[in-house]
Amino acid sequence: MIRFFSTWPALTPDGQFVQSAPCEVFEPGCVDGRGELREPPPNVHLEALGAWRYAVAIVDELVAAGWVDADLVDVTGRVMP
Repeated sequence: MIRFFSTWPALTPDGQFVQSAPCEVFEPGCVDGRGELREPPPNVHLEALGAWRYAVAIVDELVAAGWVDADLVDVTGRVMP
């Protein structure tokens, strides 16, 4: 199974990529309910929140495929650095 996953999680109504997003306190890079997903152009590397969400999406797919036990990767309620 091959799936496409974009590290750009959302677009604005006029088609611009979203650089920041609302976040939960336990997500890395979250400050006062918002976090950066990518750095601004020209580099646009993943920031802590974007990298975290990308990793979570990959792990969720591995669990869904039955390749990884969900109990081994459960980080619910764990505060990330």
